[in-house]
Amino acid sequence: MEDEVMDERDASQVIRSCSPAERKQVGEAGAGSGDLPKMSCRPREIDKSDNYRKREEEFAEAIRRSKIPVPISEDLMEFFGIKENRMLEREAMVGVWDYCLDKGLVDEEDDIGRVYCDEKLKKLFKVDTFHGFELSLHVVKHLLKRALED
Repeated sequence: MEDEVMDERDASQVIRSCSPAERKQVGEAGAGSGDLPKMSCRPREIDKSDNYRKREEEFAEAIRRSKIPVPISEDLMEFFGIKENRMLEREAMVGVWDYCLDKGLVDEEDDIGRVYCDEKLKKLFKVDTFHGFELSLHVVKHLLKRALED
């Protein structure tokens, strides 16, 4: 195909799909000069391979599952003071983290966000301290359906 000279609007749309060398060329030649160089790059094809489709389906499944309430343990029901035995995974994670923040249990000077458990958290997680990024590991044990799958 023959190269075409593009105006600035076209270049801004296509530049994201160009190679680094072509981006550099546009950046040097097109910066403030008003004249954009000829570009040979075209929008790239979207990968529709089996791996791409599989990842897309897994992501869609994860989104679907995140909207379905799962059974929770009696300890988690007691922690939140609720009688309903189902909860969204996200609600459980956010609820416990908000509790930690509200009670001042998170050491904010610690880079990794160490959480010092009070009696209520000790009873739930059976640990004295944990790192903030480990929260999901502790909460998932109380999500009964997930605990069986993992």
